[in-house]
Amino acid sequence: MGLNDTKETMKFNVIAIGVDLTATPYLYTDPRVETIDTGTDELFAQCVSIRDVEVAYEALWNYGNGPDAVRDPSEKVKVLSVVRIER
Repeated sequence: MGLNDTKETMKFNVIAIGVDLTATPYLYTDPRVETIDTGTDELFAQCVSIRDVEVAYEALWNYGNGPDAVRDPSEKVKVLSVVRIER
């Protein structure tokens, strides 16, 4: 049995917005809600807290091409809320 075989999987609701950095003043998208499941989404498999999910979510959308490569310099995704969904 591997380490992840016994790890509890969790679900989280993430609320995030996009910020258009090219507009003055900045423009904000409508909030989007996404459900993250650490048991089925390998990008979030190592997350064990709401902070882990927030950091991983923003990294996915803002630095998807690597830690030193911004995916889209004209937009930034910001997480507003992460809530664990109780089973």
